[in-house]
Amino acid sequence: MTNEESTFGMTPAQRSKKGKKATAGKVDNNAKREKEERNAERVAKQSEIKIKIVKDVTVKIDEELITQVDETRQPCSLVFIGHVDAGKSTISGQIMYLMGCVDERMIEKYKKDAKDKGRDSWWLAYCMDIGEEEQAKGKTVEVGRATFNTAKKQFTVFDAPGHKNYVPNMIVGAALADYAGLVISARRGEFEAGFEKDGQTREHVQLAKSLGVQKLVVVVNKMDEPSVQWSESRWNDIRTKLEPFLEKSGYSAKDV
Repeated sequence: MTNEESTFGMTPAQRSKKGKKATAGKVDNNAKREKEERNAERVAKQSEIKIKIVKDVTVKIDEELITQVDETRQPCSLVFIGHVDAGKSTISGQIMYLMGCVDERMIEKYKKDAKDKGRDSWWLAYCMDIGEEEQAKGKTVEVGRATFNTAKKQFTVFDAPGHKNYVPNMIVGAALADYAGLVISARRGEFEAGFEKDGQTREHVQLAKSLGVQKLVVVVNKMDEPSVQWSESRWNDIRTKLEPFLEKSGYSAKDV
């Protein structure tokens, strides 16, 4: 008889202790099976409760909040992007003004507010930059949004901020848009600042492409500025630098 099997000469307490050691490494299959069955029953009950909750949900629809879709006009969205102070808000406001979407009383108010702030020529931007902070700083912070209709289209215009601190807000506007209007300032020094390594012209183009904007409208703004005066050489200079970059970013000639 081996030492493991022999209990001769042991007290009852010693024999009990030895028995526990002998069975310590053994698995009780019955206990394991019972535990698994209990776990399975508990999971089944939880699933039944979840299904029951889903089935008992009742959705109430407020008929007054339902908006009828205008099927005669195809929806289309456009976001204006580009470096800070390129003129995105002014262009957006000009579109809304020409389409008759801004009340004349509001136009007079915007003109007065702009004059009071020493920014007489900025009143069109106030059509989109309606926040006090935006009007005081002269910089778009939140994404402006406006709508207008044509005979066949229902347009939504987004005015994205151009300052690098508000890139997350620009991303929101670009993510909602079908097309993008890249606004370039022709003023001496401003195009270069936006197109340099840390300029927002490059970053906005790349972000728009990555967010699914497939078509780009390039708007060269401020051509009437005293440092430009409708110079053809300035136009060609901007075009020569911009076109290769757009192509490398994924916008071929047919997409621009």
